[in-house]
Amino acid sequence: YKPSCIDLQLDLHVQLVSVFITFCMRLQLFIVCFIMLFVGGAKLKHLSAIVGVSIAGFGILILLNLAFPGLLPRVDTWQKRITSYESGSQKENYQAEMAKRAVANGFLFGKGPGKGHVKNDLYSAQSDFIYASSIEEFGSIMGGVGLVILYTILFFRSIRIMNKTESLFGSYVVFGLSFLMVFQSLINMGVGVNLFPVTGQPLPLISMGGTSIIFSCVSLGIIINISRTVYTDA
Repeated sequence: YKPSCIDLQLDLHVQLVSVFITFCMRLQLFIVCFIMLFVGGAKLKHLSAIVGVSIAGFGILILLNLAFPGLLPRVDTWQKRITSYESGSQKENYQAEMAKRAVANGFLFGKGPGKGHVKNDLYSAQSDFIYASSIEEFGSIMGGVGLVILYTILFFRSIRIMNKTESLFGSYVVFGLSFLMVFQSLINMGVGVNLFPVTGQPLPLISMGGTSIIFSCVSLGIIINISRTVYTDA
């Protein structure tokens, strides 16, 4: 068997997407850690220094790659993904175009559970684009705004637990885990409605299982265990 040009192009596209997803996961972890430092009381000048060094380092990588093409293939991947998203062409943004079609088909009240059609042609409709599939079947009110409200309730309940926890470590753990889940959900929702380029981030507790659902369940278990020190029968 000799791979055709289409197979080679598809394999290259999958590799580029996987590299970009790795970058997005690192960027997401950096933002969460930065917010936790801010909540923990770190000085603004120190946080500003971290941001400045990070931006400067990223700029140096881009300049090096422009001066010596092919030196940093990962930087090329990031640039191609962002450029393809900004171009708006249907060929380069097939998944995003299909997701927008799913959102448009769902409108306010949706087609009904299991009656969505775009998910059959949408890659990773059960994970990366589960939010668009949810809107198509349940509508913008229940499948869209409803999910946003549920994640908002989860976050504010976690903040309440954080404020009432006597242990400083426990309060930071509750905030970090809850913020990571909610922030990841916002990214997934943004990708589903074409606000962000495809990042490969699943929707916590909603997307198809795997390491994401395990991490989400463990995170909720830790938050509930810490809340036992706050809400007691007494």
